[in-house]
Amino acid sequence: MTVRIENNKILNNTMTSTAAGTQNNCLGGGLIIQYGNFVVTKNLISGNTASSLSTGDINVGGGMHAYGCSVQFRENIVTGNQVQGPSNISSYAGGVSFWAAEVQRQTLVVNNIISSNKAIGGNLGGGGGIMAFDEAARIENNIIVKNTAYLAGGVGCARVYLAASEKPADDGGGAVFGRISEQGHHSSLYTPSMVVAPPTLINNTIAYNKATSGSGGGIATRGSWIPKVINSIVWGDTASNEIYIQSGSIRVLYSNVTNGWPSDSGNISVNPQFADGTYRLANTSGCLQKGIDSVQIDGAWYHAPPFCTYGMPRPSPAGTRPDIGACENPTLVDGVDEPVNGLPKTFALEQNYPNPFNPTTTIKYQIPNSNRQMGFGVSYLGFVSLKVFDILGREVATLVNEVQGAGFKSVQWDASGVASGVYLYRLQAGGFVETKKCLVLR
Repeated sequence: MTVRIENNKILNNTMTSTAAGTQNNCLGGGLIIQYGNFVVTKNLISGNTASSLSTGDINVGGGMHAYGCSVQFRENIVTGNQVQGPSNISSYAGGVSFWAAEVQRQTLVVNNIISSNKAIGGNLGGGGGIMAFDEAARIENNIIVKNTAYLAGGVGCARVYLAASEKPADDGGGAVFGRISEQGHHSSLYTPSMVVAPPTLINNTIAYNKATSGSGGGIATRGSWIPKVINSIVWGDTASNEIYIQSGSIRVLYSNVTNGWPSDSGNISVNPQFADGTYRLANTSGCLQKGIDSVQIDGAWYHAPPFCTYGMPRPSPAGTRPDIGACENPTLVDGVDEPVNGLPKTFALEQNYPNPFNPTTTIKYQIPNSNRQMGFGVSYLGFVSLKVFDILGREVATLVNEVQGAGFKSVQWDASGVASGVYLYRLQAGGFVETKKCLVLR
């Protein structure tokens, strides 16, 4: 059975552990999932906290912690979460953590926005945005920005294993899912001899994160494995180095890394020139068409995902090389920002023009700079849906279905394939929903 956790707001939960003990762990401030198959998609996970106050504890997963399960983590917004504790307690994964999936399973972390999360604690902590422990995780098309941790401000990768004596932990400040009876609660899933494939990071944008230790502003890894980083932007992170190898190794190919990564092929070091707060690339970006469709590393093939974070085909246009980063060139995407001064302060959906029309019309809408409706005052970056329905409520067209940032938007509907009559178009973004009528007249 697969459990779906979809279209929820997991907000402002707190998980606190005060009991002493070397393995009395505090896991999952907003959500914890365990031992099973899960799809976690299109959720807002924000403002959650996991904190331990006693010597010897660790904190893991301010937003979510996944343990010993197969999970698809897709199209979520993870922002403003934290794990915290005093200086003698290690804190991992301010945003989300994935720990010890079974060898025959794979974790997919795809098309998420992971921003402004913090892992605050001792000098063994890391992974401000994502932490992968013993995970054969495929991490692709994610925007991982403005997160903070001791090591690995953006993404941390660690090869570890758990002792069989680990005691039960305090779990889930917001929600707990898992078939705990399947195995002993937090019992050992691995022995040191078991082989776990390393994480693979493909077409991610990892930018403006901070490692307070001064090492691994974007990515850090430790342990006897070799994570792969392909077609990714690792840029502008605050530390002495973007990528830090505490132990083991890492391969970085066809990526844009601050100060470069000369030991592998296809890498560049140029300002990515983000077009706006959505981290799309400007027309003049040096990351355009500098990625690779497929690459062989140590006998295994790795492939770029066929679509970018915003649903654009990759590569675009067809026949070229893919762009580096999570997003393809913004000029090829419907509904991009118009060149205006300033940003709107409220959501709005305008009446289409012309109306009546045959066969095309233009629909304009606006997304505000600050999304107060969702409970946190950050620049809006979220899922936007604009769909057209007939008078009976049947969907006839999807005009927008992607992550967008603040701005004034415009999209065209070609109604050549529908009959004359009245139609409804509906905008959904965050907590905002508005519907208007239009008339197709042949």
